[in-house]
Amino acid sequence: IGASFFFGSAPQQTPCVTTATSRRGANIVAWIRRGTIPCGIIPPFVPHQTILVLDFGSQYTQLIARRLRELSVYSEIVPFNTPVEKLKEKNPVGIILSGGPKSVSEAGAPKCAPQLFELGTPVLGICYGMQLMTDVLGGEVRRSGQREFGHAQVRVTRNGTVPKLFKQIPTELRVWASHGDDVNAVP
Repeated sequence: IGASFFFGSAPQQTPCVTTATSRRGANIVAWIRRGTIPCGIIPPFVPHQTILVLDFGSQYTQLIARRLRELSVYSEIVPFNTPVEKLKEKNPVGIILSGGPKSVSEAGAPKCAPQLFELGTPVLGICYGMQLMTDVLGGEVRRSGQREFGHAQVRVTRNGTVPKLFKQIPTELRVWASHGDDVNAVP
């Protein structure tokens, strides 16, 4: 069996194509998982890349990680206060700061180490994560006139032209809003 292939097993009703050689190797897996038949060859190795999701208490943190995994991207959820050295050891290709129920202006609001933004790794802030990133990097976050909760429409524009980041998605998006702060000035 070559190093670039992995043999697995699937439920018995799943059709599969095997050879005598692949069946012998795959049967080892089938003995462990009763009620399965050996099948499936996964193509050659794909390099492992990690996206870290820093959890600030959002009810959607697990969903963010699940959606990444559905896109075949390995992701790990880690606490917001994980030391930067531990994050660096995981060698992430990207970091996502989740949302959360707090306001960045509240006393005791969760914060990550500012050195996170000096790693040279792309960082995406979602809701509270975006507001925290804005605050830490010198932008301005302010209290909204009213707290938003529910569906909202977002229109992506920049002086009449769509920014490059958003070229392949609709210019209007239906989103879920649950916050009481706004970014008033970007860093």
